[in-house]
Amino acid sequence: MTESSGVNVEFVVLDLDGDAMLEECLSSITSQSVKARRVVVYDNGSRAPVSGRIDAAQLEVTILRSETNIGVARGFNEAIRECQSDYVALVNNDVVLDARWLESMVEAIESDERIAAVQSIIVQRGGATIDGTGIAFVEGRVVQRDHGLALEAASRSAPWGISATAALYRRSALQDVARVDDEVFLSSFFAYYEDVELAARLRAREWTTALVPVPLAAHRGSSTASSLGSRGERIRVRNRYWLARLHKGCGSIPALLVEDMKRMIRLVAGGRLLSVLWTKLGILEGLFGSPGVPTDKSGELG
Repeated sequence: MTESSGVNVEFVVLDLDGDAMLEECLSSITSQSVKARRVVVYDNGSRAPVSGRIDAAQLEVTILRSETNIGVARGFNEAIRECQSDYVALVNNDVVLDARWLESMVEAIESDERIAAVQSIIVQRGGATIDGTGIAFVEGRVVQRDHGLALEAASRSAPWGISATAALYRRSALQDVARVDDEVFLSSFFAYYEDVELAARLRAREWTTALVPVPLAAHRGSSTASSLGSRGERIRVRNRYWLARLHKGCGSIPALLVEDMKRMIRLVAGGRLLSVLWTKLGILEGLFGSPGVPTDKSGELG
C-alpha cells in the first residue's frame, strides 16, 4: 500500500503457506481504528506464493518474497530493513487483532521514550484462556507468562520481555541493539526464542517494556510450526541452551537438562524414539555448538 497519513507505524507479517489464516490476520490489521503507514507481508518461501493467494490491492499490503524458508529471525530482519517508520509492529500470521490494538499500542509506547516494546494480553482462540502476557523465566526456563490461565488471572505489570507474537517495537531501540548489517534478530536461531534473545539485548541496554492489560490479540498457536517437522524439535531445544549461554540469567542449563531428561523419558514411554533423537541432538548442539553471534556495531561480540 502507499504510505498514508496514519500513525507512524509499519506492520510486518511473515507468512509460510498461511492460506486463509493470513487473510484473516491481514483483514484485522487493515481494519484498525487508526491507519498504519504500511503493511508488509514477507513471503518466507511459501509453496504457493502470497501474491497469488491474496488480493494485495484490496488488503493494502506490500509483498516481499524469499524463494526459500530463511527462518523467522532472518525473515523479520529482511522485512525490518525495509521499514522507515518510528515504530514496527510484528504480528504472527496466525494472530487476529482487535480493531483497537494499534491505537492502544502506540499510546502505551509513547508514554515513555525508554519503552522499547509493548504488547497486549494475548488470548487463545475463544478468548477465555491466556496465551501470554509477555516473556518470563520460571525455575530457569523460558515461559509465556500466564499461559493457560483464565483471563481474569492475567498479570498487569510490565513483563521481563515482549513476545513477538503480536508486538509493537520502537525502531530506534531495535537500531540501538542491532548487530552488524542491521541484524535485529540473531539469524542463527532460525526460529524459536529469537524474540527472547532480542529482549535480553534490549534489557542490557536499559530499554523497558510495557503491557496493555487488555485482551487485544487472539493467537491460533504455532500454526506454521509443522513446516519444520522434526527439525523444529531440535531447533527449539538447541536455542534454549544457546540463550542461556549468551545471556546471564536467561535460563539455567542444569534446569534445562533436568526438564529435557524428563521429557525424553516420557517420549521413550510413548514410543516416540525419533523425537528422543532430535531432542538429544538439540541438547548437544545447544551445549557445544556455536550460536554464530556476530559483532555489534561497536565491533564487540554481541
